[in-house]
Amino acid sequence: MDADAGGFYGEPSDARLTEILVALNEEPNVLVVFNHPMWDLYLVGAEKHQFLVNEFLQKNGNYLHAMELNGLRHWDENRATRRLRRSGTCCSSPAATVTAWNRTRTSI
Repeated sequence: MDADAGGFYGEPSDARLTEILVALNEEPNVLVVFNHPMWDLYLVGAEKHQFLVNEFLQKNGNYLHAMELNGLRHWDENRATRRLRRSGTCCSSPAATVTAWNRTRTSI
């Protein structure tokens, strides 16, 4: 895949994103992690953010391997991420959640 993620950044689309995630999922040495799924980074509001996360997971959850927990984020957010992970809407790996502590990632 090229530095522009197969042209995604120039012309982003939901379909192209799914194609990229499918291709990454098929690579044996690649771990696809949903980074901070419960962080409303762009402040769209909790309800809209949850809707968008759920919509993304409906389309792409089967191509993700883990969700990230982060020691620098609020623990309410991390707990919500764990609940989301356990809901079964994501991740082809049975118990994959990734924890980031000062930029170090390990599986839990």
